[in-house]
Amino acid sequence: MSRLVNFGLGEVCDRVSILGLKIYYGEANSVDVSHFKHERAALMVKILARDGGRWIEWYTDLAVVNAAIWHAEDEIREHAAALLTEKDETAAAEHHFHAGTLGMQIAKLNDKRAELVFRINEFVGEKQQEKV
Repeated sequence: MSRLVNFGLGEVCDRVSILGLKIYYGEANSVDVSHFKHERAALMVKILARDGGRWIEWYTDLAVVNAAIWHAEDEIREHAAALLTEKDETAAAEHHFHAGTLGMQIAKLNDKRAELVFRINEFVGEKQQEKV
């Protein structure tokens, strides 16, 4: 069952988009993702029970934002790993700079993510969650 507590449709959409990423990358790496598929199926009941509307557009935007966050986090991990072995000070400074830039990008993406969750909840009249 879902790990969400006191959630609105926005949080459900957010979780389903993240589960999609976990399933996609898990299967690509031959990892058992059946627990993610089970959770997604349980949450899809709530999504499919809703009437259409503008929230569907925001849901697709949310899925894209979550994918961009994952991509940026992978990049920042690569720079962090490179810093552990980098001997050249100039190259190390470049890794620090790129990691900092990615950190700012991730913060902005997370703000956009929270805004989209809030919009979806507001549109469908769900209990308002405070923007994080």
